[in-house]
Amino acid sequence: MTTKPYSFSFANSPEGFDNHINASIRGYDVLNDNIVSISKYFIEPQTNVYDLGCSTGTLINQLQKTNTDAEYYGIELCKDFAHISNDNITYLQQDIRDTDISNSSFITSIFTLQFIGYEYRMQILDNIYQGLNVGGGLIVAEKILAENSRTQDILTSTYYDYKAQTFTPQEIFDKERQLRSMLKPMLLSDLINMLKAVGFKDVQTFWQSYLFVGLLAIK
Repeated sequence: MTTKPYSFSFANSPEGFDNHINASIRGYDVLNDNIVSISKYFIEPQTNVYDLGCSTGTLINQLQKTNTDAEYYGIELCKDFAHISNDNITYLQQDIRDTDISNSSFITSIFTLQFIGYEYRMQILDNIYQGLNVGGGLIVAEKILAENSRTQDILTSTYYDYKAQTFTPQEIFDKERQLRSMLKPMLLSDLINMLKAVGFKDVQTFWQSYLFVGLLAIK
């Protein structure tokens, strides 16, 4: 399959990706801690674990150090990320639309689908579902749209107030302008419906901060 790479990346953030995203999303560290805790219920020996859009590899490293006896894969298209060195993790530079997923007990996709066109998301989720073993878990974290305009305005404005503690108004504006054509959020209900459409019957929100949510889907 020939695919067109996305052009946006946080890899060159001057403060470093991990520091940038922690300052950009309130509770991002809590989200990661929750994912690692949840992973203990799913990762099994002699299965595969995938982090789709692994960036620096922070999360996949935490998963590997917490759960042993599995094969760990960090998938990242952007070549500019410096991955955390770990001989127990295989890093693959590739588009997640082309990733071969099989014999998996646990998969994570953290703020990745939102940068991919709507027309590819069902295909990606179906590929994930087919590659998961029965009883396997998928964690999806995404930025979403609110169900109504008033809530959207309240949560967006409150989120900008939070970001203003770290970033200047100009930095916030410049980033939002850069993301206009790249960030494609959807309603939470639409995301849940997509997960159920590919076969997931058990889908549960376990984390939320403003308009950022984390979902657990079980096959």
